[in-house]
Amino acid sequence: MNITVQKTEEIFPIKSKSRLSPKILTGCLRFLDLNIILISGVLSFRFMAVSDWNQFQDFHSASLAVAVLAAAVVFDIAGIYQRDYCLGRRVHLRKMLGAWLITFALLLAMAFALKITDSFSRLAFIVWFAGGFSALALSRVIWVNCVRAWRRDGRLSSRTAVVGGGEHGTRLIRHLADSEDTDVEIVGLFDDRSDRVPPDICGHRLVGGVDDLIQMIRTNEVDQVIVALPWQAEDRIEHIARSLAQTPVHVLLAPDLVGFRFLNRDSVELSGVTMLNVFARPVSDWAYVAKVIEDRIVGAVALFMTAPIIIGAAIAVKLDSRGPVLFRQKRLGFNNRPIEVLKFRTMYSDMTDADAESQTTKDDPRVTNVGRILRKTSIDELPQLINVMMGSMSIVGPRPHALGTKAGGRLFEEVVEEYAARHKVKPGVTGWAQVNGWRGETETEDKILNRVECDLYYINHWSIWLDLYIIMRTPWSLIRSADSTY
Repeated sequence: MNITVQKTEEIFPIKSKSRLSPKILTGCLRFLDLNIILISGVLSFRFMAVSDWNQFQDFHSASLAVAVLAAAVVFDIAGIYQRDYCLGRRVHLRKMLGAWLITFALLLAMAFALKITDSFSRLAFIVWFAGGFSALALSRVIWVNCVRAWRRDGRLSSRTAVVGGGEHGTRLIRHLADSEDTDVEIVGLFDDRSDRVPPDICGHRLVGGVDDLIQMIRTNEVDQVIVALPWQAEDRIEHIARSLAQTPVHVLLAPDLVGFRFLNRDSVELSGVTMLNVFARPVSDWAYVAKVIEDRIVGAVALFMTAPIIIGAAIAVKLDSRGPVLFRQKRLGFNNRPIEVLKFRTMYSDMTDADAESQTTKDDPRVTNVGRILRKTSIDELPQLINVMMGSMSIVGPRPHALGTKAGGRLFEEVVEEYAARHKVKPGVTGWAQVNGWRGETETEDKILNRVECDLYYINHWSIWLDLYIIMRTPWSLIRSADSTY
């Protein structure tokens, strides 16, 4: 197959508009945010609390400097300046509001610790919070509109050449073509083996070989090169890399075919070797610390608030039928290890089913009169707050299941291949599946499939804010599903 290669000047005219660096834009946005925080703080305290400018300079200026530093750290940890967030097509204000709230909470904690709260005007503080967030929100709206204009002009896209027209290059180009949010502008396909590759892939023409690519780079028509070859072709990859080493462009090595099965994964460096982070441990490091603190605080408050209900339920269970007040059941917990979960006993003691081989149904004769009420109101689950305080459970997480529970006559792990993945975090008293209506009996396979799907969504998108949202939705979900609980 003979392929005629046109001159690169005829195929790809050099664009006059300059390209914008995402890193520089992110730095500019960071600088803009910190200045907004500083200026809004200066205006709030200067006109709402301080009449003497010298007094402002002596005390409040130092406080504002600390506030700006705290905001810079919190905003960075919250991911405010991640590429998808600050160069996206939409205005995301929820994350900004959350970071702004955390910043003010830290400032208040520091003021209380240093016993200087009397030195600040509460009104000025409130005005600063509201005015600062309003200014940040307005700047984000303007910024996103600028980003949209830059995208339309092609000033944020990277002019990309793909080396390799085989199966690897074809899959890469198709993936880039199907990705709506990509900033990659493919300027051509290059392969020295023109007789082995198609002349066109997804509308992108085979321009020539590596020498033609270098010519395009010399005329400033390429920003980056992606080498899409099988990794076992070490000699070819090394030869191409050496040829491109003298050119001022980014050179990237595309993943091997197996890499396309693990898209959207981060890379890590281990002993100088770059590796693909296929699966990361969820809720780890500082997120784990935050989760533990949340469990202890919310668990203690919940135990205190529900203590009268717990005591009343315990007395009712004891008076209703013989047997222990609490029912202890083995369930699967963190890392697929068995834990002992506490519940109020709702069945007659000689009919209890420790492994839940037979799920409870409506008008189940094994359930006591008090037990029926406890199940319908979910009060039978309140002793699990003790599990939370002991550390074997969390307030929010995938609900723990008994070892023998089934859906459609099959064990859960037989129905759902990813079932064990829900045990990558501690089980919870409530969870994302429960507030979305997937609680109670799982008599069909679809119900456990939907429940596991919700659990995995929670694990992959965990945040303190998601936990608080689930906690706030839990009472309403209990009321809504009371009729279907036995």
